[in-house]
Amino acid sequence: MVCSSTGANLQKAAEILSTRPIFHHPELHILCSLRDLPDVKAIQPARQVWVFPHRRDLRTGFGFWLRVLRQRYDVVVVLWCLDQTRLRQKLFALTCGTTRILVFNENLDCAYLSFSFLRRFLAARFRDDHLIGGLVGRSLWSTLERGIRIFLRILLFPIRLIILVGAVLVLYRGRNSSRRR
Repeated sequence: MVCSSTGANLQKAAEILSTRPIFHHPELHILCSLRDLPDVKAIQPARQVWVFPHRRDLRTGFGFWLRVLRQRYDVVVVLWCLDQTRLRQKLFALTCGTTRILVFNENLDCAYLSFSFLRRFLAARFRDDHLIGGLVGRSLWSTLERGIRIFLRILLFPIRLIILVGAVLVLYRGRNSSRRR
């Protein structure tokens, strides 16, 4: 299970996995960040707790990813709640080398990741304006800022060109007048 949501949601998801007949006696290994470690240690059915290395430590991160791949997990569980701060953990779950990914949404409903599930999931996010409001809104704003900068450069180019040509003419004229004397 990848800790990609709050500690309370992770606790509820762990209870669902251990009480509902999704799996027979699941063995939970939880992957979390260092700041989530106190919340994760409180979860009872966790057999092993893995901690993400710091994101700037690429060598350790790559080695950690290889260790996770060697475990060959049957199912990776990820919580795709509305928490946008844990995007790296959510994306890491997709690279764990398993064929089945169980996804919990913000209501703690779960389903296996498939194209049809992903289509429905994204459509619901677009309808609720969570996806557009967060990710797309920021990218639209940055695109708008870049567009304004380019427009101002295009607008100021003729003025700068006229000033440059005028300066060259003044210098050229001054040079010619000094030759005539």
